[in-house]
Amino acid sequence: MVVYVCSMHVEGTIYQSQSKYLKARDIFIQTRPDIALERNYAYAALNIAQIDIEIGEVGGPGVELNIATAQKYFSEVQSQAELYSCQAVLASLQLKKHNWIQAKAMFEECLQVSWSQGPGLTFYALEKLADITLWQSVDFPCASRRSVIYLVLSVRHKSKLNFHKSLRCLGDVLLSENDHESAEALFQVALEGFTTMDVHRSRAECMARMGELAIRAGRMDQAEKLWQKACILFERSSQTTQAAEIQRKLADLAARNKDTVLMSQGVL
Repeated sequence: MVVYVCSMHVEGTIYQSQSKYLKARDIFIQTRPDIALERNYAYAALNIAQIDIEIGEVGGPGVELNIATAQKYFSEVQSQAELYSCQAVLASLQLKKHNWIQAKAMFEECLQVSWSQGPGLTFYALEKLADITLWQSVDFPCASRRSVIYLVLSVRHKSKLNFHKSLRCLGDVLLSENDHESAEALFQVALEGFTTMDVHRSRAECMARMGELAIRAGRMDQAEKLWQKACILFERSSQTTQAAEIQRKLADLAARNKDTVLMSQGVL
């Protein structure tokens, strides 16, 4: 039974890393409280909380309850590293709710502690801190610096997933600085890596941005194809808000294309 539950946790973690969130959540849900497996249950509760934050299910008390379940166990066994992992997930919840100051302080504390531990917590904190799309404009300079650190650390630890995530973060920084050519190059490299690893959400994020750049360059057909693929991948990774935004953009693009055709025919 212990081996079975551990293998389930590994499988769920793989699905989670690929942003196949609902599959991962179903697996973690199957872990039941058991005296011999309490540690696995605590990890499952924390992973479920993390997934619910990523898919936007933060309206009820479920996320806080799952974090509290994990915190209770890790506090009892005096596992300081895991308690900071709980804090990092709680910081993600604050970030999701746009409590930026509190979230940043919590992430920064986790980051400082993580340097003397394994890279897992460091990568998690840096992934959030380096993503300028998650923060207010006043936080962009800090996020920009963190994106470089994120890249360097991912290379040092030979983490393929985090390396490509850091490229996407750097691409967003360059995009915000209107360096479209460099940003597109980074998004393309990141997309290739995410496609190899089958990471749905990250693929969609790259395609969404590349679609925006295609629009700015007048490549309407390319933008449409990129956004259509991005929409499917956002839906597969339970990113309903992003999928709806892409659908709106596709509708606007279709209307613009229709107007262009009508103008060419002299109707408008």
